[in-house]
This record gives sequence, structure tokens and C-alpha cells, in this order.
Amino acid sequence: MLTVLKDISFIAEDGDFVVVVGESGCGKSTLLNLIAGLLPLTSGDILADNQKITGTHPSRSILFQQPSLLPWLNTMENIVFGCKLRGELNNLEERSEQLIEIMGLSGFENHYPHELSVGMAQRACLARALMGHPKILLLDEPFGALDSMNRTRLQEELIEFWAVENFTVIFVTHDIDEAIVLGNKICGFGRPSGTYH
Repeated sequence: MLTVLKDISFIAEDGDFVVVVGESGCGKSTLLNLIAGLLPLTSGDILADNQKITGTHPSRSILFQQPSLLPWLNTMENIVFGCKLRGELNNLEERSEQLIEIMGLSGFENHYPHELSVGMAQRACLARALMGHPKILLLDEPFGALDSMNRTRLQEELIEFWAVENFTVIFVTHDIDEAIVLGNKICGFGRPSGTYH
């Protein structure tokens, strides 16, 4: 059996912005998928609010490196999709309009994914991830495919939103500069596995 992660331990307090930094293939994305509940643990525990994570939960939202919008839904429908699916309809219109404006998507609400640039599609994905007021936002190199202007803009928007809403962020990157700019805590991963602070 292949061991991907071994002897990993860190604590993210409420409102922390933890950046997990390390080279490609060291297990950063696997860690996020475990925290999201998308992969089963083979040993050990991951706790959120002192409860073992055994699957997905609306209090944890994940954003991947590549935009993952549903092609048959327009921008607004993509942003509200998860909340509608879970029956979370309170303030849906107000929240979605707020996120559309913050993410610079005003005027693109009725556009379909193929009509958006990569940067706009990723902003829509970030809006969708924030839509349900997650307690924990998991970000897997979300700005890696963007040009430097879009990357900087999204980093700034994320920091502003995080400061206002005070959710916990676990952000994966291989970029040390990005880690230093964004995180109030940095957790370094090395190869084959292991961590240093």
C-alpha cells in the first residue's frame, strides 16, 4: 500500500488563514480532500469542531485549481446551486448578488461557463464556495492557472472577504511568496512526507 501522508499534525483555529506549502506531489491536495471528506482516512483522525470528519459537510467548502462550473448552468445558477440543492434558501438572492458584485461578475450572471474567461470562471467558483457561509474554506491552488493580474485580484478579494466573515481558510500552494502574502500560519510539507513549521 502506498503511504501518501504520514505523521501530519496541525491545528487551525477559528478564523486562521493556514497556508500549506510544498512541492508538487507531496500530499497537499490529498490533505485537502481528506479534510473536505472527499477521501476516506485509512488511519488517524481529522476533527472539525471537535467532531471526526467522516464525509462531506456544508460547513466545509472546497475550491479546486481548475474552474469546475456546471456547463448547463449560467453563472448565477452555478453560484447558488449548492445552496438550492441543500434547501438553504434564506437570503439566497441578497447573498448571491453581493458575491457577484464583490467578485466582479456583474453583468455576467446569465453567461454560461464557455462564455467566461478562466479568471471569471474561477471567481464564480469562489463565489459558489463562499455562498453557504462555510466555517472552513479549503483552497487547492485556486489561483495557479491565472495570470498575475487575476491572481492578485482574487487574492485581495479573498483576504477582504475572510477578514469580514472570519471563516477558517486552509490554502494549498507550491508558491512560497503566495504563502507569505496570504497566511497568518504556514505549514510546510516536504517529500516523501512530513511537515515542518
